[in-house]
Amino acid sequence: ALVADSLADYLERHPEMRGTGEISMFLTTGDPQRVTDQATRFLRRKTEFHAA
Repeated sequence: ALVADSLADYLERHPEMRGTGEISMFLTTGDPQRVTDQATRFLRRKTEFHAA
């Protein structure tokens, strides 16, 4: 609950970070293709990662 409460507090102070929920961008410091492949298998839907 601590992380959720902290995130809620942060988003209250930074409403510009909330986004619309229509588009998500995922970043990784690892290999974007490898992370994309693993996330897609895990989530069972295309989830594309980009280099951070």
